[in-house]
Amino acid sequence: MPECKEIFETLSMYLDREMSPETLEAIEAHVSDCKPCVEFVASLRRSIELCRKHEPVELPGPLD
Repeated sequence: MPECKEIFETLSMYLDREMSPETLEAIEAHVSDCKPCVEFVASLRRSIELCRKHEPVELPGPLD
């Protein structure tokens, strides 16, 4: 079973499902039972969601 540090290091690949099914399953088992990991994954998912909704705005020109 992976440890928290290993999960944090591979979280992007985990969220993008870019791992073997066995690795995904092991991480999901850990994350479902580890409060700090549950909170961290939820926070990261929320950050990703907010970034996807962000619409860039045109910046004003330089001040003279």
